[in-house]
Amino acid sequence: MSTIKLQSEMDSHFTTVPHRFIDLYMPSANGEFVKVYLYLLRSLHGPDGELSLSLLADRLFCTEKDIMRALGYWEKQGILSLSRNDDGQPTGIVLREADAETDPEPVRAYPKASPGLLPDAERQEETTPQEKDRKDPSVPQFTRDQLERLKQDEDFSQLLFLTEMYLGKTLNSTEINSLCYYYDTLKFPVELIEYLVESCVSKGHKSFHYIEAVAQRWHSAGIRTVQEAKEQSSQYTKQYYSVLRAFGITDRSPVEQEIHMIDHWMNDFGFSTELICEACSRTISHIGKSSFSYADSILTNWKKQKVHNLKDLEAVDARHTGTKAPKNAGGEKKASANNRFNNFNQREYDYRELEQQLLKKQ
Repeated sequence: MSTIKLQSEMDSHFTTVPHRFIDLYMPSANGEFVKVYLYLLRSLHGPDGELSLSLLADRLFCTEKDIMRALGYWEKQGILSLSRNDDGQPTGIVLREADAETDPEPVRAYPKASPGLLPDAERQEETTPQEKDRKDPSVPQFTRDQLERLKQDEDFSQLLFLTEMYLGKTLNSTEINSLCYYYDTLKFPVELIEYLVESCVSKGHKSFHYIEAVAQRWHSAGIRTVQEAKEQSSQYTKQYYSVLRAFGITDRSPVEQEIHMIDHWMNDFGFSTELICEACSRTISHIGKSSFSYADSILTNWKKQKVHNLKDLEAVDARHTGTKAPKNAGGEKKASANNRFNNFNQREYDYRELEQQLLKKQ
């Protein structure tokens, strides 16, 4: 792994964070991206200013791909520039002073109450009929008085504000109700809910239907801290590779579209890795190659047939193949004839006629 030469056009005698970065760039950035930038600032005082992707990944407990995403993000923001080799791998990083002409809009001051808690008449966005239809009946609907009580909670008010920043929009009533559920009913700590939203958005999932599924999975698993959530996320990464192996893919990592598909099977369908891998194996058997779309059609059909585990699948297979033993007139099952002596069409003979033919030959 080649090293990366780190340089700066800023004063590097101290590990300082520019005010402009804190005021304008940090609030709207992914938390993991902020960690990478701060560590780059600190690394300026390392020996010779050299580091590597593997070193950054080890120090920040993430993957090299995560580091590359963060570097690409800050490069687009204009506060660092990258030099790359012919393979596209970074060989140099230059931290730059932000250009005032490209600065993002200033973040509004921390609100005492999120716009999402204002009366419906003052809201900028209402719940659509489709969103009303998607309301989970297991999630209690909070009253206006309950929302007013939560509005006085500074931690919850901050949570609403941060969620709007991650999603880039004003929350509607259904989404606010979901956050109330995580905070007031499931008793998730604020930092855990913030990580829940941040991690889902960073993976490209801004739908509260998806966020709701992850929250329910965490609650069922007894997750109460960010560290526990990260550990389960690591476990999910192992499940991604299990699915790839079931497809016979062992020489690469899952791509984003495949991750979305696997997340859909696990979170929306609620299928276990074992059941998903069974669908992958059947895909290979049926069409002779790996195909996420074909596996999705199998799993969608199983979802419609209310398959939840391999035992349910056995019952579905039995119905389709007719392997269930038939019953006779008395209601009792006939003896099985599945052996190598009886596994062919039985012939019927007229034994009296055969006896007469034998007598004539004597």
